[in-house]
Amino acid sequence: MFEINRLVSKKAIVTYKKPLADKSLRRARTRTLIQAGSILSLLGFFSLCGIEEGEDLQLDFEKRDKSAILLGILLEAFERLPVEPKLEQLEHWKNIGIRLMKMRKSKPTR
Repeated sequence: MFEINRLVSKKAIVTYKKPLADKSLRRARTRTLIQAGSILSLLGFFSLCGIEEGEDLQLDFEKRDKSAILLGILLEAFERLPVEPKLEQLEHWKNIGIRLMKMRKSKPTR
């Protein structure tokens, strides 16, 4: 009987903690996606595609063309990348990104 109570208690703890862990992972994923979107915006991809902040690119059928343009640009760029970039190429891209981030930080915000 004692063993059953202990197992039931462990099950209750796992059942309680799983949704908390799932919520934490979902929040972390959302944060990463928001940050990736900020990078695309920083590079001017949104304005290039005619995407305005606040537009629903998934549910608004009129806006889907804009997201299709963005996806097409990214797919074409991705397909041109080497399958396994060399370390030197990754370092080069990282340095370009760091320079852009530093330039962005040095600009005064309005």
